[in-house]
Amino acid sequence: MITESVNKWEPKDIGNPVSGAQYVVEYLDNDGKTKFDKYHGQACYISLSNRYSDNYYGADRSLKKYKTAVAIHAAIIGGQMKDKMDDYLSFLFDPKRSPWASIIPRKGLDWVPPTQKQPIVTIPVTSETPSQLVFNLLFAVRLGHDIPQIVRRFNWLTERGWTEYEALFTSVYYGLDRNNKTVTEDPWNNHNAFNSGRLIDLTALEKKQPHLTKPNLKFYNGYSNVTDIWDKPGRVRYSTEIYNIKKVDTNYEGAFKKTFNNKVGHTFYSSNEVDNDTILALKDEILAKGRS
Repeated sequence: MITESVNKWEPKDIGNPVSGAQYVVEYLDNDGKTKFDKYHGQACYISLSNRYSDNYYGADRSLKKYKTAVAIHAAIIGGQMKDKMDDYLSFLFDPKRSPWASIIPRKGLDWVPPTQKQPIVTIPVTSETPSQLVFNLLFAVRLGHDIPQIVRRFNWLTERGWTEYEALFTSVYYGLDRNNKTVTEDPWNNHNAFNSGRLIDLTALEKKQPHLTKPNLKFYNGYSNVTDIWDKPGRVRYSTEIYNIKKVDTNYEGAFKKTFNNKVGHTFYSSNEVDNDTILALKDEILAKGRS
């Protein structure tokens, strides 16, 4: 898994990646000397989990190599949103505003935006840093590449006065494509920082209080224990009005249905009919699902 173990490391060693997960783990060796393990060309962050996490795929197979971890230096991959991620990343890395604030130092995180050479973020860690939160933040950083419609909608909503929390919550369900159309498909659900098929706890985002498990991370099948830290309690799935809005459900009787009836003249509707004006007009109903 490790490409190289070195005594020195510079951001240029990672280069300017266009895909995958590329990062360096900084830690102290048995002699107390600073060491760097470089992971290049990894498909995802699962390559880090069996060394940094308490548990890997449910079995006690952790190498527990990084008991003296100091930091994770991870490449920022901008993808389609390369030159439109600064506001989004500034929110993610802000020690006062970020939902991940509990693992961000008071001075914030050191990072280089994706418009620059060797874009990178440094996340200070110790062996006690909650693994779930570290992985989850790394997933959130990658959304500009993995699921660009989320970051595009985030920008669109914050430009219209929504808070960053409200915009992030809504963007997971109603992304925005290059043609300014609503898109609800989540092509990389397992690499999303959120469960798009469950109801996100908007209040937890706003209070910066993720629902961490104890022990702080056990990987079972995929990344479920990473993405579910923002789920509403009770793991409500496929039974909320937001999900009904995404899919076709003739039993739904909320304000969206009345709007659809007036606009398209029938009771059957699909996610494609959730246009931008409707999202703005029915802001309160959307956000109430995450707070109620």
